[in-house]
Amino acid sequence: DYYGEDICKFKEVLELLGVIVGFNENYQVVIDHLKSSSELANLTADALLLTMKCIRFSQGSSELVDSLKITSCLKTNMGFKTPSECFFYDPVWGCILEVFSGLPVIDHKFYGKQIFTYKDELKQIGAVVDFEEAIEKIADLFKQKASQTLFNRHHVKSFLSCCRLLKGTEYQFPSSFSKIIHEQKWLQTGVGGYRCPRKCILDGPEWKPISSITSLPFIDDSENCYGKGIHEYKEELKSIGVVTEVKDGVKFVPECLNFPSDPSTISPESVFSLLECIRLLMHGVVPPIEDGFKKRLSQNWLKTHSGYRSPGKCLLFDSKWNKHLKPTDGPFIDEKFYGPEIASYKKELNAIGVTIDVGEGCLLVASHLDFLSDYDTIERIYRYFLFLSR
Repeated sequence: DYYGEDICKFKEVLELLGVIVGFNENYQVVIDHLKSSSELANLTADALLLTMKCIRFSQGSSELVDSLKITSCLKTNMGFKTPSECFFYDPVWGCILEVFSGLPVIDHKFYGKQIFTYKDELKQIGAVVDFEEAIEKIADLFKQKASQTLFNRHHVKSFLSCCRLLKGTEYQFPSSFSKIIHEQKWLQTGVGGYRCPRKCILDGPEWKPISSITSLPFIDDSENCYGKGIHEYKEELKSIGVVTEVKDGVKFVPECLNFPSDPSTISPESVFSLLECIRLLMHGVVPPIEDGFKKRLSQNWLKTHSGYRSPGKCLLFDSKWNKHLKPTDGPFIDEKFYGPEIASYKKELNAIGVTIDVGEGCLLVASHLDFLSDYDTIERIYRYFLFLSR
């Protein structure tokens, strides 16, 4: 301003006199004439990128790095922040930063593609740029949200989407974070409350028969919660421990068995489904017929020729019984209602208390006599009693 524009005509002369003419990547001049840290706040995109070039040129000028560390010089999605508050958005694993709101992510749209080339320099001034460091902070936030039951539809779907994007990449969750994911209660179920993944089930058509006689912890796919879209993440949910197949979910049945008050609403398909679960449990390590399960099974839910009864008050008819009685002569399970398939669950029915041995049916058959008036039927029953007394 003092010399006016004419001074520009003497660039060559000034250069001969030692004046620096043109920038020519003379970063040291910038460093030597750096303004105070208070004046480095809210830097423009070009100014910030210039400081990154200076740090690279000087191989980490301590004065410049220290000045930027304590200054709100980085623009984020939450305004200008100090570097230690900021997260670098990595094109591969950056999705994890979108799960929760409230994380100051460096605004790469503001700085342009060049900002991705200064990862090391951003790290020097304190920004979180590494996956491992970012996950540590995310893990703390994840645990906090879960403990406060603040996980919503967006959090869950965003997290599962990120799991899908990271699959097959070099970026895998460390064991400490995986433990938090598996053990914290962050998935909402239809039976109320949040549960950890291994205590949740993803509903599907194959669960329909057993679900009508149980209160299983299905992930809430109602529109008021996650919606049907949650089923798109079946593989991701399975990978973190959610039960997606009936054979893996039978462990829930003993505790969640809940017969309807009207047993006539229980379909044969539901009964077969329960018996199939019992079959799978019988092949497992843990004994399936524990006291709590026995108590729930003791309700009247099996259809017999003498009405609905509990397993301990039922008989299963087969060819051995046919030598002595007819199916209608006692509280035999109604094969016409269930079909011949019921006979294939002989072991399972016996395990829950149904009498299958001809020699052990005396008391149950005798209890049925009060409901009979047909002479031939009563005569058959007494002949059966005589057979047992021999």
